[in-house]
Amino acid sequence: MKPQDLKEFIESRMKMSGPYQALVILHCLQNDGRARLETIAKDLASRDQDSVEYYIGRLKRYPREVLKAHGIASIANDEYFLDASWDRNATKSLIAICEQKLTEWAQKNPQSVEDRGNSGWGLLRFNLLRKFPKCLLCGAKPTPENDVELDIDHIRPSSKGGPDTEENLQVLCAACNRAKQNLSQDDFRPTQAARDECVFCSSGSERTTNLSKLFWVFLDKYPVTTLHTLIVPRSHLVSPTEMGPSQWAELGRLTGIVKQNIQLEDPSVTGFNLGFNDGLDSGQTVMHAHFHIIPRRSGDILDPRGGIRGVIPERQKY
Repeated sequence: MKPQDLKEFIESRMKMSGPYQALVILHCLQNDGRARLETIAKDLASRDQDSVEYYIGRLKRYPREVLKAHGIASIANDEYFLDASWDRNATKSLIAICEQKLTEWAQKNPQSVEDRGNSGWGLLRFNLLRKFPKCLLCGAKPTPENDVELDIDHIRPSSKGGPDTEENLQVLCAACNRAKQNLSQDDFRPTQAARDECVFCSSGSERTTNLSKLFWVFLDKYPVTTLHTLIVPRSHLVSPTEMGPSQWAELGRLTGIVKQNIQLEDPSVTGFNLGFNDGLDSGQTVMHAHFHIIPRRSGDILDPRGGIRGVIPERQKY
């Protein structure tokens, strides 16, 4: 292959359905034409934001209290800093001791396939947690206030021939996963029938705009006002509380885009009502979480004061 062929492949023929091809070529170019799989894999893991957030959560919980109690290190502004003083001339030797400790730990704790739920599955883990951001058995979901951890569980255990494929994997919290062990092959994922019966799951992809890989965006079929728009998770979630951090961040980004697009299309829009109906008693009629963006215009009702408080009419005015 000629040099120009490689350039032409990178520019024109390399399909970026994933980061793999580009990373392999990049590392080989940076290392005189060759690169170790481990080096590429570490780079890949560092680019997987869900894995990064997973380890940030562990770092905030597990070492913090012990290191603080011993006066060794503390956290401030999302950074660890050493409280302990040390001889700067001994830095290299201290680093060597830490590296030796890590090597000894790795030798004593060989990582099995079953343990990988606690250490990240890279892009596969990202896809699973995007679809199922909570334990599919007990419903537990990680928050900054709890210590819930989500594992990737084999439905058919690997010890019984179960493959490491998405079709054989589900999300369980660490507690349910440990209790389940290899004693059952129960599949706790939502059935395809439930997805088929969902009006959003069955039609969302047909009427959405191409604004996001995580959400469908389309006009409400029964609008409250003109250009009433819905933002709907592509994964089948009943409640918005089932959404993960990446989904909430994406929802915020999309809300800004949709509001701007609506006002460009209709400059008479001067305000919005934004929000979810969560549960039957709140008025939710489609049991698939969906975010309403309802444009408001001056004079569309006589007295808009109280806004969303009008869900209980006698409480709207205050």
